[in-house]
Amino acid sequence: MIAVSRLFLDNFDNIQVPWGKLGLKMSQLTLLAGGNDLAGTMFSDDVTADAGASDADYLHPAVMERMVSDLGRTLRERTTLYDLVR
Repeated sequence: MIAVSRLFLDNFDNIQVPWGKLGLKMSQLTLLAGGNDLAGTMFSDDVTADAGASDADYLHPAVMERMVSDLGRTLRERTTLYDLVR
């Protein structure tokens, strides 16, 4: 779905990967398939937890770093308006 979204929604600069819903490995694959935003740290995702997902509320930045560096990418922090922080 992400790869197709990237093809058809070419006017969107960023496509978010919901790691809490996909899991870490599938999120990595989704980043390779056109996603470019690893979502972020959610401190309250009741919908995902209620659906049965575990550990979907916090992803340590070191784990995020490892996930993207394994793909040959650089982790970048952004604001909600997609301005780069660092």
